Amino acid sequence: MTPQEPHDSDLLPNKPKLSSRSTFRLAASLVTAIAVIVILNLTFALHLQTSMIDMRKQEIKRLVVLSLNVVEPILKRLEAGEIERDEAIRQVRKILRSLVYDDPATKNYIFMSTYDGIFLVQPFEPEMEGTNQWNMQDVNGKYTIRELVKTARQGEGYVEYYYPTPDRRIPEKKISYVVGVDSLNSYIGTGLYINDINIILLRHFRSGALGIIGVLLGFTAILVLLFRPYYKAYNFLLHQFSRIAENPDRIETSIPSHIRDHSEVRILLYNFRSMLIHLRNSRDQIETSLKEKEVLLKEVHHRVKNNLQIISSLLNLQSSELQPGQQHILQDSVVRIRAMALVHESIYAGETLHSIDMAEYVRQLSASILQLYISDSIHPKIEIRMEGLYLSLDQAVVCGLILTELLTNALKHAFDDPRNGKISVTALTEDTRVLLSVGDNGKGMDPSLLENPNGSLGLTLIQALTQQIEGSLSLETGNGTVFTVSFPRSKIAGRKNPEDGQSPPSVV
Repeated sequence: MTPQEPHDSDLLPNKPKLSSRSTFRLAASLVTAIAVIVILNLTFALHLQTSMIDMRKQEIKRLVVLSLNVVEPILKRLEAGEIERDEAIRQVRKILRSLVYDDPATKNYIFMSTYDGIFLVQPFEPEMEGTNQWNMQDVNGKYTIRELVKTARQGEGYVEYYYPTPDRRIPEKKISYVVGVDSLNSYIGTGLYINDINIILLRHFRSGALGIIGVLLGFTAILVLLFRPYYKAYNFLLHQFSRIAENPDRIETSIPSHIRDHSEVRILLYNFRSMLIHLRNSRDQIETSLKEKEVLLKEVHHRVKNNLQIISSLLNLQSSELQPGQQHILQDSVVRIRAMALVHESIYAGETLHSIDMAEYVRQLSASILQLYISDSIHPKIEIRMEGLYLSLDQAVVCGLILTELLTNALKHAFDDPRNGKISVTALTEDTRVLLSVGDNGKGMDPSLLENPNGSLGLTLIQALTQQIEGSLSLETGNGTVFTVSFPRSKIAGRKNPEDGQSPPSVV
């Protein structure tokens, strides 16, 4: 049945405007773009600041090295013993006082102090020469002279601190480079103020950011004006897509005449309609193919079950020709084959091909084993307690064989008087693991048999099958025997809805 074709008035908005969501996205995109530009501009400014500071560091280092070269002859004469240290200090101080230069912010100078904090050369503050400034602190409480001495004693280095400028006497941030001159028990250095760098960067950042944001806003306004005629057409497409999302089969819709003026929109809608038709056809083909494969797989499981039953019947016939003491050998094989056949029968009769309801499977398996081994109505009770456990096909086959061996062993060897016998089969899930237990209240068995089966085919099979599902096997004895197999749950295994609660135990 073809859905009723919607009218254009139902699909189109009353006014040619963007939807609130589109407007929000446009605004969000604009804000994001502005934020990115601001961040990039700030990053560039910080990089520029670092570069300028590095350049100034190199400049003051060059000036200090140049000053040392100037006084180098005096230091050599001191080392040669030609002059005393006091005379060398006097000559060095005289030369350094004359080394005044201009930096980008203000006039600057070379300074010199002793390791004890006594100012020796301070051209712009001559009254401080000869004074001990060891306890001098800047506006942040930093001991300036102590930091300079510490750095100089290590050979050379940079120190940041605040110090009044020579012209305005206002504390500003300064970077100094000092070199220790151990022969004079002093250090020589110079510094540069860097506040002007911050002013330059702030001016650059503000003008650049405002300019770029202005250009971006203008560009956005132009885009809105240019694309305004298309908003109505795209709003129509949004309404169309929303209707198709609610009902994918609703693809036979007309296109309003004004949409035809925008060829790219018309082509987009036609192509989208064609894609939906192909997708719907492909979906139908896949669903048909899956149904056919499901029927085929069920038929395969049915035939495997029939073949296993035929093998079981042949073994039964063969056992009748053996001596009574030898018939149990084939009888045990028949039970194992029936356990595997029952798995395929459960798949064939079930609603899914991926997993098996272990509670129902164990009930049928227990009844089958009792029918084979017990010739009268007197037999132990088998109580089955599951938590709605579902296992994959591979795990179900292995668990079926393990249960077969354990139930057979209990029925044959656990009880002297089967009338009071009781066998319990439980399955619990803990996180990603399954705990499968078979216990009885019989006479028990020697725990050492688990490590040394002594030729017991049943125990050997149980251990091998447990390893096959990457599990572990444990044995508890006392008031009977309890075997527990712990193994990881398969990813495709199912789990009963917790709201259903735990099913009551069933008795066979």
